[in-house]
Amino acid sequence: MPELEEVFDMVTKQTEPDLDAWHQQERRMRRATRNRRLGAIGLVATLGVAAVMIVLASRAGQDRVVDVGVPGVHGTPPTLETVSGIWLFDG
Repeated sequence: MPELEEVFDMVTKQTEPDLDAWHQQERRMRRATRNRRLGAIGLVATLGVAAVMIVLASRAGQDRVVDVGVPGVHGTPPTLETVSGIWLFDG
């Protein structure tokens, strides 16, 4: 634990730490910040791509029209007069 001894000595003697130690700490902090930022950007990009894929997949299903082969209904539309009397009420 040489680092702990160095810190203890600096605190008890009230001396400034070595500049090399400051630079190492600063480099570690910059690396951690950069990695965190890159991770967030990667996550947002992944979520964006997934959202686009979901939208495209849902729109692809709407474009397809399936013909089931049901023939069209011909003639005039039914009215009350034309359907009266053909319904059977089985009480």
